[in-house]
Amino acid sequence: MQPGISQRYQSAEEVFQDLDREAIQATTEDIVLGQAAEVALSQSKMVGTEAFTAALERLANAEA
Repeated sequence: MQPGISQRYQSAEEVFQDLDREAIQATTEDIVLGQAAEVALSQSKMVGTEAFTAALERLANAEA
């Protein structure tokens, strides 16, 4: 069982710092995924919309 918010944090500042870390991590993951999509696009050939979309979905789901 996880501790309650009042037991986990000493101040509101700590709560905001934790939220900032989570936002930075999510943003970093979005950037990495976007870069992977750009690489896939730059290396793609004319394979058709369905095949390209399927490849991007595999990348998004980390199946590539």
